[in-house]
Amino acid sequence: MARPKKNTVDYFSHDCIQNKSLHIIENMYGNDGYSFFFKLRELLGRTHGHSYDLTEFQGWEYLLVVTRVSKRKAEEIMDTLVELGELDEEMLNKEGRIWWQSFVDLLEDVYSRRKNEIPNKDSHHFEKKYGDCSEDEMMMLIQG
Repeated sequence: MARPKKNTVDYFSHDCIQNKSLHIIENMYGNDGYSFFFKLRELLGRTHGHSYDLTEFQGWEYLLVVTRVSKRKAEEIMDTLVELGELDEEMLNKEGRIWWQSFVDLLEDVYSRRKNEIPNKDSHHFEKKYGDCSEDEMMMLIQG
């Protein structure tokens, strides 16, 4: 039996030279902002497809437990990350999902060693529709 394809990561790069967005978040929100930034990346890293669902109570509550901030503070920080072009505004506001393209871009090296492709922001649509199918069933559905 083939090993299942993995769409999570066990690590990601935490560079010593930080980008402007992190400096702005840290300046605006202090250590809460710095911590939220990296804890959100950790959560996305271990979430299948690197897209996190906030549409249900459990999703929000778990985000707050992991990041250790209030819902109000989490919303403020995520709004700032949207303004900075870090989080995908449409996915967050229309679909209730967190997608962080520049974070996923950091994972290219990890996925270059795997047989499956790096997830993209639309991967969760595909998985939601075909997620419970075997690979053969999925191909039959796609081909009609």
